Amino acid sequence: MSASTLSRSLTRLEQQLGVFLLRRTTRLVEITPEGSTVLAAARDILDRAGCLQEITTTGQAPDGPLRVNAPVPFALHVLAPRLAEFRAESQKILQQAAWSSCFQDSWIPSR
Repeated sequence: MSASTLSRSLTRLEQQLGVFLLRRTTRLVEITPEGSTVLAAARDILDRAGCLQEITTTGQAPDGPLRVNAPVPFALHVLAPRLAEFRAESQKILQQAAWSSCFQDSWIPSR
């Protein structure tokens, strides 16, 4: 966001609230007491919104077992790096992996 856009947005907010949020001089910009109050309230709103977001997404997080069976070369070069990343992101998932040195019929698509 450019400085001019930010300045215009701040001016509009100050007009809507009827208070100065910042004291601007040629040498510095400092927050006013009213600005401190508004900033604290805004941070509180953002924190509460984050909590609400967490509550609404908690029930949607996948959980349960994930069973993976794959040939060793594929597991080492493709799955292992992705499973580590997946484990970090999806802590409710219990990963069960089995690596095999031979192919199974279930890995070959039926025609």
